[in-house]
Amino acid sequence: MIHKKQFNFNYIYVFVSILFCVMVGCQRQASKKVLTPFPLEIKTITTRPAICFAPDTPREKMDQHAINQLANHFPVIGPFQFEDADRWTTTATNGASLQQGDPTVITWSIVPDGTGIGGFADESNSDSNLVAFLDGLYGGAAQTDIALKPWFSIIQSVFDRWGALTGNIYIYEANDDGSNFKKVGPFKVQLPDGQLGVRGDVRISGHYIDGNSGILAYNFFPNLSDMVIDTGDNFFNDLASNSLKLRNVISHEHGHGLGFSHVCPVNQTKLMEPYASTAFDGPQQDDIQAAQRGYGDLYESNDTVNDAIDLGVLVNNVTVSLFDISIDGTSDDDYFSVQVPVNTDLSVTVTPIGQNYLNGEQNSDGSCATGTSFNAQLQSDLSFEIIAPDTTTVVASANNGGVGVAEMVTNLSVSNNGGQYYIHITGGSDLIQLYDLQIVATTPCLLPVILNDPNDVNVCLNNSINLSVIAIGDTLTYQWQKGGVDLIGETNQTLSIVQASIDNGGEYRVVVTNCAGSVVSSSATLIVNAVVGDFDFNCDVDVLDFKILIANWLEDCTQTDCQNTDLSNDDFIDLRDFEMLNSALGL
Repeated sequence: MIHKKQFNFNYIYVFVSILFCVMVGCQRQASKKVLTPFPLEIKTITTRPAICFAPDTPREKMDQHAINQLANHFPVIGPFQFEDADRWTTTATNGASLQQGDPTVITWSIVPDGTGIGGFADESNSDSNLVAFLDGLYGGAAQTDIALKPWFSIIQSVFDRWGALTGNIYIYEANDDGSNFKKVGPFKVQLPDGQLGVRGDVRISGHYIDGNSGILAYNFFPNLSDMVIDTGDNFFNDLASNSLKLRNVISHEHGHGLGFSHVCPVNQTKLMEPYASTAFDGPQQDDIQAAQRGYGDLYESNDTVNDAIDLGVLVNNVTVSLFDISIDGTSDDDYFSVQVPVNTDLSVTVTPIGQNYLNGEQNSDGSCATGTSFNAQLQSDLSFEIIAPDTTTVVASANNGGVGVAEMVTNLSVSNNGGQYYIHITGGSDLIQLYDLQIVATTPCLLPVILNDPNDVNVCLNNSINLSVIAIGDTLTYQWQKGGVDLIGETNQTLSIVQASIDNGGEYRVVVTNCAGSVVSSSATLIVNAVVGDFDFNCDVDVLDFKILIANWLEDCTQTDCQNTDLSNDDFIDLRDFEMLNSALGL
């Protein structure tokens, strides 16, 4: 809703989310604690926060906080302590009637220094000096354009991260008219709505709250999710890891600005724990579940086949993967589309994901509960169907595994009907279920086809021969056999035999294999001929063989190579061998 008046103030009773120092034994400048955030509507207040102060905090200050600071404590849904009704219902861009799971456009702005900030955490009323404070840490005082200051990108990255995890779109509003954050009574504040071109839906400010230790920041709930940072605290002087401390504090506070309460126990695994931590960077799984329950995942709104997210053309054997997306409830449908090439098989897998961890709400006195076991993987039974290019015909579906089990369709044959196919994913319970999606197209694996079988061969003794096969198919392998028995090591397309012996004769065939199976060639017969007196192995006895015999005449074959001319096998080349050669010639 775009407000027509420059100042459209909402008077609301609120309670504030405050970030305090937490430490072992309350040692100074340890990590910091966040008090429970306050809602925009009037809430029944029944609890007090537990606040950990630095050892040198004056007693009267501790007593005053114990008396004055109340934490909101109202029904929430687990595990991430977020009530659907506490999300944004209207913004400057979207107008009214936003509901659970709706992606939202949220503008944000930096208030100019000099903007009045009430003492919502019992601090003194004073003007915002956030810009000067950040200029002092990062430089950029001479730069008048906020978006060009060196620290701007740090704040921008926080909203970019929340945007990458949810369906929300975050837009920096360069204008902020400096409307004051007014405290007009106990827990009663006066804040202006966001207005395009005037101020952001989320306004970030800062002034002195309580200095080092204690409070780091506080934040309001939707629909007025403004933030106040303690510019008197040197906690933010640590710029390590791209200013992780500042980024995690702003990210935590904006979690309240999205409607999330604190979550327990404190074990440094969740951004929305009551204590600031540098054990991680930005929202963690529990926080992501809350955000996607409230505002959908990155691909929202893809609730109809006409709004399907186009994932492009599938490349053979290349998997398209989407991670950390979700079905946020029974009202949520996810549609994705892919262009499937002809003559391919389509495989789709939907895998529910989630950790098993302790989770609970903050106690009524502000302390943290130990929590109960929560398995994020076992929230909703996911199922899906694959829809043909006509957008209506269901060609396959998967709903067999039950809660927490991956659903899959494997090698769905597209045959000659390539085109735009749709994957439609739903959940069986009105709970959020994170999941991963994998889609892959593969060319169907067909049996090899043998085009040319090995041929029969008639070869002379000691000659070399090759037996070959020609086959087509994907990724072929070969195994030659003799007499039906595998020949060890003979796994090439061609079987080569050097200096064939009588023993090499026999029946040969080859088994050709790929992913679809194996085919066997026809058998080829190898005949090895041994002709008496054929000393040059040309299968003929002629004058050349006589010359070889004469060349070895009277040789002692035990001492020299007689070139197979010892026909009488007496280890000596003599007249007897000559007579046997004549006999072979028919002389």
